[in-house]
Amino acid sequence: MEKKRILIIEDEKDIVLFLKEALEDEEYEVIAVGNGLDAQEIMKNRSFELVILDMLLPGEHGMNIVDYIRDNFFTPIIITSGIYKRDEILSTFEDSNVKDFFQKPFKIKELLKKIDSILNEKKL
Repeated sequence: MEKKRILIIEDEKDIVLFLKEALEDEEYEVIAVGNGLDAQEIMKNRSFELVILDMLLPGEHGMNIVDYIRDNFFTPIIITSGIYKRDEILSTFEDSNVKDFFQKPFKIKELLKKIDSILNEKKL
């Protein structure tokens, strides 16, 4: 069976390594990029079951990436941020692909549980 592919869009290397290791331990295929332009480029050529997106990225704000994904794909998104608040993000993106929000620092077990829930919900 093919592994489910997750795209991490995050510029903090420590967070990328932490997420990548945790997700690969759960048998996901993980690709990580550090900015929005690279994310858009890779999404043109590969499909993903889920995107984990940081809001503050070099070059392109996370809001623009959400719009890009919404306009071109049906891929669910989990947003992470150290400065934005959950209610603020979820109300801003209530009609988009955004499925949840995690405030940094987040608990990896909670994130993994949410990812599993989103990916299994999608199959129905």
